[in-house]
Amino acid sequence: MTAETSASNAEMEKLERELQQMRITAQNGMLQLEQRSQSVGIEYDQLVHASHAIKEDVYREVVRILEEVIKFKLHVQTGLENLQEELDGVMREAIDETVM
Repeated sequence: MTAETSASNAEMEKLERELQQMRITAQNGMLQLEQRSQSVGIEYDQLVHASHAIKEDVYREVVRILEEVIKFKLHVQTGLENLQEELDGVMREAIDETVM
């Protein structure tokens, strides 16, 4: 009986050590997962911030380009209006000379 009790106690101690090792391993795994989760959360926040900054830069650049296009369009429009006025003046002069 003593041999059986000794063997049982030894087996129970062995199983308790294994169980303790499993608990330690599980806790370490949970800590690693929590750290990874925090790292991913921080990285996500950084990416969101960076994407907002890029988006704002793109909007500013689009506005700048649109302003340049509008200025160019107004410049061309003014040039065409001036040419039209010159043409109208030349045509009036030609008509006046023809009538005389």
